[in-house]
Amino acid sequence: MIGENDEENAARFVSDERLKHRLKDNAGIGTEATRAGIIQTLLKRGYLIKQRRFLLATDTASTLIDALPEALKDPGPTALWEQMLDDITAGKLRLEAFLAQQQQNVTELIKSLRNG
Repeated sequence: MIGENDEENAARFVSDERLKHRLKDNAGIGTEATRAGIIQTLLKRGYLIKQRRFLLATDTASTLIDALPEALKDPGPTALWEQMLDDITAGKLRLEAFLAQQQQNVTELIKSLRNG
């Protein structure tokens, strides 16, 4: 069962204290506007159903989640990416460094998927 505020409370799903702090300080993942759109898309595609004030994952969503590697289910990297994007905006990090890090992350993920 997914509560309506789970994206805002994503910190409870993260063990890394630095990322947990980032998620708490910024009220979770994304913004109010992006959360609403994502939830609507998931409802429309049949991954979620609304039951009273809760959102419930459908069997299809559960199957998909079970098939994903842990690295794609962890909200920690999203918090880290948001911090890096804030750093780019503030001039503390170059876009090229962020993109290089993302390329490395994707390469490592593909390698781990190939190795099973």
